[in-house]
Amino acid sequence: MKNRKRLLSIVLTLCMILTMMPMTVNAASTVNHIELNGAPDKYEIGKTVKDAPVDAISVKSGNVDCMAKMWMNTSTAIPSQMSDLGEPLTEDTVFDAFDSSNPKYYFVAVTVKAVGGYELADDMTATVNGVDATVIMVDADGVKVAVVLLPYNPETGKSSASTTPPDTKEKVDHIELIGAPDKYEIGKTVKDAPVDAISVKSGNVDCMAKMWMNTSTAIPSQMSDLGEPLTEDTVFGTFDSSNPKYYFVAVTVMADAGYELADDMTATVNGVDATVIMFYADGVKGAVVLLPYDSETGKLVTNPDLPINPNQPTGSIDPTDPTTPDNTSKPEVDKDADKLPQTGDDSNMMIWFVLMVLAAVTGTVVYKRKRV
Repeated sequence: MKNRKRLLSIVLTLCMILTMMPMTVNAASTVNHIELNGAPDKYEIGKTVKDAPVDAISVKSGNVDCMAKMWMNTSTAIPSQMSDLGEPLTEDTVFDAFDSSNPKYYFVAVTVKAVGGYELADDMTATVNGVDATVIMVDADGVKVAVVLLPYNPETGKSSASTTPPDTKEKVDHIELIGAPDKYEIGKTVKDAPVDAISVKSGNVDCMAKMWMNTSTAIPSQMSDLGEPLTEDTVFGTFDSSNPKYYFVAVTVMADAGYELADDMTATVNGVDATVIMFYADGVKGAVVLLPYDSETGKLVTNPDLPINPNQPTGSIDPTDPTTPDNTSKPEVDKDADKLPQTGDDSNMMIWFVLMVLAAVTGTVVYKRKRV
C-alpha cells in the first residue's frame, strides 16, 4: 500500500511540473486584407436589378467565405456605417436616373465572414479587381462579419472598381479636343450656342459631359470656383465689372479602360492651351477641361499665354464633399498575417524538460531505497 502511495506521489509531482511548463497557444489568426474578383459591368437606367446579376463576384484570397451578394442604394456617396445603408433592392427594383435633389447611390454589397480558425481584423481592408473598396464591420449575433461595398457611378452606371489593377494602367499626360461654338451672343440663350461640335481628337479618354458654365473668376483653378451648369434657357448677359460673370464651356473627361489620368495632365482645344481641373467622382479620377470665352466679344479665348493648369488641384475638393474619397492610397497588406501570434512567454523549454527528468529520477531513486 505504501509503495502505491509513493508511486502516486511521483506521478502527481510529474503532473505538477508539466502544468508549470509554458505551452504554445495557437490564437486565431486575423484576416487583414481580402481580394474580390468580378463585378457587374454596369446597370442601366430603367432596367431592373435582375438585369444586373451579381453572381460573377467571388473571393480571390483572404480566408473568408462569401455569405451574400446584393444590390443596395443609399443617399450617401461613401457610406461608413451600416446605418448609412438601406434595405437590399428586390429583383423588380428599377434603377432610377441620378437626381441631385434626392440622390441615390447604387452599391453592390458583399458580406463575408472568416473561416478555418481565422478572425476578421477590425481594420480589415479590401480590394475589388485591384481597386480599393469600402469595408464596414458588423457584429451579427456575436460573429464578426464584413460588408464590402462596390460603388457605382450614378451617371454612367459603371463600377468604380476597374477590371485593370492600378499599377498596370498607362498614364494619360495630354489630350486634344477639337471643335467649339465660335461665339455666344448677348441676349441669346444657351441653346443658341450648342456644344455638340466639341469632340476628343486624341488622348485615350471618353467625353462624359459638355456644358456652358459661368463663374466670378476669370481663370478658375478648382472645382469650387465653378458654379452650376447653365440651363438651355439661360440668357447670356453683358459683362458687369461690379458683378462679373465669365462664361466657359466645361468638358468633363475620364480615362478609357486600362488608362488613368495623370495628376498634371494638360489639354489643348483646337491647338490652344486650356485650363484643366482634376477631380474625383466616387473614387474615379476625372478632369474638367475649360474653354474660356471673352466676356466682351463672346469669342473663344485663343491667347497662347493663357496659364495652363494653375495650382493644379488633385486631391480632395472639399472635405465635406461626399464624392471625395476618404482614402485613395493602396491598403498596406500585413505580410505576417499567416504567422502564429506571439504569447509573450519566451522561456527556455530545455530548462523545464531537464527539471522534469531530474524529478523523475529523484523520485525513482527514493522509491528504490525505501524498498531496500
